[in-house]
Amino acid sequence: TVQLSADVHRVPPDDIAAVPLSALKFRALTAADLEEIKALHAEWFPVRYDDAFYSSTVDGEYTSIAATHEFNVVDESGFSYRKELFLGMIVFTNSSWHDSESADAILGSTWSCRKRDLAYVFTFGVIDEYRRKGLARNLLRQAIEHLETWQRQ
Repeated sequence: TVQLSADVHRVPPDDIAAVPLSALKFRALTAADLEEIKALHAEWFPVRYDDAFYSSTVDGEYTSIAATHEFNVVDESGFSYRKELFLGMIVFTNSSWHDSESADAILGSTWSCRKRDLAYVFTFGVIDEYRRKGLARNLLRQAIEHLETWQRQ
């Protein structure tokens, strides 16, 4: 059993669920987000990622899009403060990380898309309170839009 240590668990689930999708903000992950990213990844995924993955996520080597919202959070001493919390995120790459041998192994030797049309999603997660509400679809749409913009450059 994974201990739920992400800050988002300091907010009542009903308060989180009450925030409409249209009120969320989307941004790239930064080094200041590192501990929270690690906590959410430990909760969401059975795979343990090394520090190099997290460094690449926050230093821009990989592309990230996070869905956030500010909530009132209460700490262990009862002190209440506003904090931006993550409700979902996607981490992907559109770099030349994909060599043709890897693409052939995954897609088969008859794949016809150009190397530039490929992307690799490393991780993609949404907190329980936002599942089946369109957040994952929105994050994926934003990732595709990012890739399409990159392709036109």
